[in-house]
Amino acid sequence: MKFRLIAFILIFLLENRVCSAQTQQQYPILSEKSNKFKYLLITSKDFAGSTLVDAERILPAGKEQLSIINIDVPLAKIAKGRFSMSTKLVSISSMLITFAIIPDKVDKQVHWQPIQLDTLPTSQRVVTETFIDTCFQRLARYHRMSGRIMQDNFITRSASIKPIIYRDGSYWTTSNYTLTEVFLVCPISFVFPFQGDNVTINTLSQPYPSFLLEEEWNLENNFHLERSINTAELLASKVILEKKIDENTYDFHTFGTNTVDASDFYTGAGDFRYQKGIGLISGSYSLYMLPNSLPNAPRFITKRISLIK
Repeated sequence: MKFRLIAFILIFLLENRVCSAQTQQQYPILSEKSNKFKYLLITSKDFAGSTLVDAERILPAGKEQLSIINIDVPLAKIAKGRFSMSTKLVSISSMLITFAIIPDKVDKQVHWQPIQLDTLPTSQRVVTETFIDTCFQRLARYHRMSGRIMQDNFITRSASIKPIIYRDGSYWTTSNYTLTEVFLVCPISFVFPFQGDNVTINTLSQPYPSFLLEEEWNLENNFHLERSINTAELLASKVILEKKIDENTYDFHTFGTNTVDASDFYTGAGDFRYQKGIGLISGSYSLYMLPNSLPNAPRFITKRISLIK
């Protein structure tokens, strides 16, 4: 019996590694952390309605900044029968791509630096159409596989692309760590929190505050002294609606992963605030900002939202 159990575990782990390796090979443009950055020019011509959000919070050592670029693409515009969801839901959903510019570890600021487009090699430029299609392919694969925690969270994230924006008469990029993340914005009236996944922003789902879920988890631990993993298995890494602020603004929290050695890419934005028509207007990005994002750390406050020209 023990031998069969060990054999099953080994096969499971091997299948996970093979699947992860195949996925990374299939979608190389959004690979994991790399020093060989590529650059994406973001303009209103290619990405209508894209926004730059500037946020900050006050820490004992001073102000900490966070910037988020939002690109919203109607799903019906790019799906063309390639997304495993009903036509009706596709017609009211969108793919949200965010670039979270994480504050510098030393001075806690977001740094922008000028860049000359004509000096940037073609090999370092990301073609707009390729970028959009790659993001969609990754989102579609994640959705099709129902977001298996052990294998698929990293598919919709990247740290190898730097955004370029135009403002004040010049083109600018950033030297800060930049997390690219792909979300599915889909309003569907789910009742239970485990019906979601790690990428879906659902403004019609039933709110489940984090404190209530924690209370339920504790009750379950008391009920099953030797087996207390049901809640963790059902909710692991799910994006859950915390509360509705107003008709356009919503707070979401991400339930912790049950993967022991989960990397940053398993978490992404973590707890975040979403605004209709804009995208993410703040986020915790906890694993990217330790130790400043401990449980009692203050929330980032949105200071400015600007349309990208």
